[in-house]
Amino acid sequence: MSVPRVMRQLPRLLGGAGLRLVATQAHVYAEAGKGEFMLGLAETYGPLAASGGFLPAERVEAWLADQRRSSEEGTFFAASNYY
Repeated sequence: MSVPRVMRQLPRLLGGAGLRLVATQAHVYAEAGKGEFMLGLAETYGPLAASGGFLPAERVEAWLADQRRSSEEGTFFAASNYY
């Protein structure tokens, strides 16, 4: 089961489980200009999304081609937050 907004719900859920929030620590990983780690992530997981039937393969390949092109042109941007 996927819960895309679980981090928004977590502080409320802790109380229901008899726990309390003591501290959080956040990290942001971002790439701008040239894609390296994040572009590799896209190259790995994009085809998995297609093979799993979540997106049509043609749509994934078009998106990947756009990401590759933006990296080559120096206009790539991707970011991910971790808590």
